[in-house]
Amino acid sequence: MENKAWPYVAGLLDAEGTIQITVHRRPNDIIGMGLQVIIANTDIKLMKWLSSNFGGKFYRRKNNRGFSTESSPDIYFWHVFGKMNQESFLLGILPYLVIKKQESILALEFVRLVGWNKERKLEIAEEIKSAKVSDIVKDREQNLVRMSPKEEAAYAAGMFDGDGSIGTTVELTQKRLVSMRWLLMCFGGQFQERRMNGDKTYYRWRLSGKKNKEQFLLRLIPYLLLKQKRAKDLLESLRKSV
Repeated sequence: MENKAWPYVAGLLDAEGTIQITVHRRPNDIIGMGLQVIIANTDIKLMKWLSSNFGGKFYRRKNNRGFSTESSPDIYFWHVFGKMNQESFLLGILPYLVIKKQESILALEFVRLVGWNKERKLEIAEEIKSAKVSDIVKDREQNLVRMSPKEEAAYAAGMFDGDGSIGTTVELTQKRLVSMRWLLMCFGGQFQERRMNGDKTYYRWRLSGKKNKEQFLLRLIPYLLLKQKRAKDLLESLRKSV
């Protein structure tokens, strides 16, 4: 696996991924628990790339309308199966995760447990749930992940292929403050707190200024899989503008 693929897929997982423990229950007992590592996206090209580079399988889920449109496409879910594959994948992305690092550390402990270990597995499941909750104090104090310039660009490309917007603006919306701090550290820009979806708190990072956008796009373009054409078109437009 190319080194640049690990930070890219870490950015994808931070943007559109899920790490969770499923608990299978009967009325009076728990009969099994399993780790799920999932990346969701509407582009089948990304699903095929993930399967080709990291194994796993992907599935399509119909949108609520029962048919695909440009505004409501079907969603694909890529899964990593098997303890050894999950462990290998988590070890590969762990150094680059900005948002889901603690969830990944707990998931690694889960797949490495020997035997049933029911009580500890249940504890890990709850700890992963707690790690998902946005905590402003924790996000402000968390040490930021340091990467090389190429790794920064590959990770940001993964985030932008997942959640970013490249068009008339260059921006990214996330629920976690730590992601905003990391983007500011690596690329500058600015962010604002916003209330969306039933008064939930989100943060929107964006770049302003022709030079800043050009420099950012030039760094990301080699690593973008889904939004490379948009980035190139915007770069060309910026260069033509006065």
